[in-house]
Amino acid sequence: MNVIQQNHKQGPFQTGKLMHWLAHNYKDDLIPYSSMTPREIYDHVKQIPYGFDPRENECVSRPKFTLEGRTPWTDCDDKAVVLGAYARLKNIPYRFIAIGSRPKNYPWYKKTPLSHVYNLFYLNNQWIPLDATYNFNSYGVEMGPYDRHAFI
Repeated sequence: MNVIQQNHKQGPFQTGKLMHWLAHNYKDDLIPYSSMTPREIYDHVKQIPYGFDPRENECVSRPKFTLEGRTPWTDCDDKAVVLGAYARLKNIPYRFIAIGSRPKNYPWYKKTPLSHVYNLFYLNNQWIPLDATYNFNSYGVEMGPYDRHAFI
């Protein structure tokens, strides 16, 4: 299996189920990266160029294909699946967290749907945010503030 596609109208919770399924079933894709620390795998995934999903479809790829550049879409959910698979392989508790698309301190802000996802890893007795979507993100730093959060 290369990729799973779904219509955007199915929502983030259906995507979350697919993400957990891929991370669980393809954790062995991360065996070549098993000697990396969480920080090293985060930095590696962060360097993967961002690629948009096709219009009107949500695509979530197997970790191996995201790491090898075998799909043109490598957005937030694909990168989060790679980190989720790494966490499963290393027995690190993890979560996928979906957030709203705009910070709540914008004056024109009303209510945005959940539109972005990243990981939380439980390391050293605390939940550490890992958002490898963009190269400008930092390890352990949550972007935001966002007022819409959901664990998926």
